[in-house]
Amino acid sequence: QTPNTFASCPKNSKRIKMASVCATLHASCLYHSSCSASHARRLRPAAASPHAVHTVGKAGRGVSGRRVDASDRVSLAVGRGKAQVVCSTANEADAAAKAQSTESPDAKAVKFLISRGLNRVAALEAYSAASQHAYWSKVSLSTNVYEVVECLASVGITDQLPEVVAAHPTVLAYEASERLRPALEYLKEIGVTNLSEVVIRRPSLLGLDPKDQMRRIVDYFKANDYSTDEIVKMISETI
Repeated sequence: QTPNTFASCPKNSKRIKMASVCATLHASCLYHSSCSASHARRLRPAAASPHAVHTVGKAGRGVSGRRVDASDRVSLAVGRGKAQVVCSTANEADAAAKAQSTESPDAKAVKFLISRGLNRVAALEAYSAASQHAYWSKVSLSTNVYEVVECLASVGITDQLPEVVAAHPTVLAYEASERLRPALEYLKEIGVTNLSEVVIRRPSLLGLDPKDQMRRIVDYFKANDYSTDEIVKMISETI
């Protein structure tokens, strides 16, 4: 059939109209699909990682729908790092406090000697040597050390303390109230004026019992007509 004859046929005319409508609808669908895709691209957020996850909204609103991007993950990692640093510092502080609280009295006494100028080796050696004397004389060395250092400081022996302790470590075991202070007072009584110099030069002098040995020696010199200066010289240099 010729085109005019084909179009003039009622059936063919209806088919042409249907085809025209379908073509129009198809073109419209393509247009809207293109626009929708373009619009979706414009509204799409910044590219997210393929491993992005949804975050939970606040106040029980459920999933917010926002994807966690790279910057969020960096922020979360930094936050976790700071938390780990804080936890690590807190744990170290707790461990140090616990170690200090469980530290023995002897270890604290040695640290005290180190804080007064003795090096670690000298402090340990002196404390070990004094512990033997303290055991036999029934003196609590861990508490007596503080009193001995205070007693020697009262006569001006501070910077020279390491020298005195190294030369005569058992001085740490001399009971301060019953032995050390009375000895220093007795030396003053017999005329020793430069007490710190005498003790620094001859720290073993403090090993003499002021109520027994030291007094008997002085009495002997006096009985043999030694003058006070001579007695002081003998005590300071030869005994």
